[in-house]
Amino acid sequence: MARNNTNAKSPVWYEGGLSQYTHPGMQMGSVFYVNFGGSDAADGLTPAHPFLTLTAAIAACTDDRHDLIVVLNWWQNEACPIVLNKRHVTIVGAKSGSDCSYGSSLIEATGDTDVFTFAERDIAIHNLIINAGATSAGCNFSAGAGFVRQGIYNCYFRSSQEGILAPGVNAPAEQLTVQGCFFEGSVTGNGILYNSNGPFAVFKDNIFDSIPGIAFHANGAAGACKVLNNTFAVDSDVAGRAITLANSTTRWLVDGNRANFGNTAMAQNPFEDTSAAGVQNNWVLNYRNITATMPA
Repeated sequence: MARNNTNAKSPVWYEGGLSQYTHPGMQMGSVFYVNFGGSDAADGLTPAHPFLTLTAAIAACTDDRHDLIVVLNWWQNEACPIVLNKRHVTIVGAKSGSDCSYGSSLIEATGDTDVFTFAERDIAIHNLIINAGATSAGCNFSAGAGFVRQGIYNCYFRSSQEGILAPGVNAPAEQLTVQGCFFEGSVTGNGILYNSNGPFAVFKDNIFDSIPGIAFHANGAAGACKVLNNTFAVDSDVAGRAITLANSTTRWLVDGNRANFGNTAMAQNPFEDTSAAGVQNNWVLNYRNITATMPA
């Protein structure tokens, strides 16, 4: 199979073209396309000959070549969970339509399953709308000591139990980034439930809209993570509803976050630190309504 199509013109529906997913001097692999009407027998190398499934596109990728997969349209064409098990692979939903803040590509579980399982290092997904099963998670993680540098960017989470679930120990191992995502109230549990012991995770610039559980819940033994500049419209006047650090979290930096319920100041503190090492977490300038507050 011919694999090098990196000289093809970048699709017009990207702000900045495909180069925004690379860096200077980076050796690029192939760009694969997935769309309705495609075929897993195709080569997937052009929008005119796309794969039908993400699973086929992932299988066509090669570890450490920096392959890119572009999802062109709304999507319900394969069984989930979709296992992301190739290193240095990026999946991007095409931006199009009048409101393309989170892309136009819907990845939806047809049963009560997770949508994505991250099962390798150096994987990123961008601009996807993600619907998981009722008791499942939009994104979940397999355990592996080397499963580092995973990223979830500008994705829209709805209709699941957890938007993102990091189940524990080395799942993920370290250096997860979740940035610019939106979690809506149809997520029935937590927006992000970080049970992992993996350090150096970063959660920034996300929006949590009326999540019925805890919007951001860290309940493992991870250290040196960051929760920065997130916005929380909590669903009730309940303590710890926006951010709760629990268990053995330590040396976390929590700064620039804003939370409130309704149009008056919350009576309860939306930020809580109940961890055994709570005095070692660093809470800086976080707001309940328009008032800076320390956690309960």
